[in-house]
Amino acid sequence: RMLKLTSIIVRTTDTGISFGRKKNNDNKKGKGMAAFIILSFILLYFGAFILYMSNGIYELLAPMHFQAAMLGLATSIFAFIIFFFGIFYIISIFYFTKDIENLLSLPFYAWEIIGGKFLSVIIFENITTSLLLIPYFVYGIKSGAGILFYIYSILVFLLLPVIPLAITAIIIMPIMRFVKFARNKDLFN
Repeated sequence: RMLKLTSIIVRTTDTGISFGRKKNNDNKKGKGMAAFIILSFILLYFGAFILYMSNGIYELLAPMHFQAAMLGLATSIFAFIIFFFGIFYIISIFYFTKDIENLLSLPFYAWEIIGGKFLSVIIFENITTSLLLIPYFVYGIKSGAGILFYIYSILVFLLLPVIPLAITAIIIMPIMRFVKFARNKDLFN
């Protein structure tokens, strides 16, 4: 039930890019297509930049046999970016969405609603930071790693957001509880 709820939350959260909702207005459709093209270009640019940078770091560290340090660096950057973007995702999905009234009237337990929202944040974080898998693949290709390395890399990519997002949620919850202006979305923004 929690996974079904997560799927519904991911599909209905307004991210600016439709994940299955049809827009009837042609003007909005054109703007959405333009945003998609621009976003694709930016992601392609950053992907090429990360690939070039990862290749350069590997070549720099290889003569000293420290190329495995590239994985630790990539994981640290990955965790920091998740923590930073997690602040905005946690606030927007847990506090500023208008779906909580509808979800509370459905036959879900509270832990299923919170778990579904947290899993949706993890999914959005994985989409946001998917380009950070490039250093792992550069290391795997250049070092001749086996298939087990790639499986572990994907597992780290999928599970790493849990800890930074949990820390972010623990920090955000008291702030949103005790700061009065945080309840007003416009004033808080």
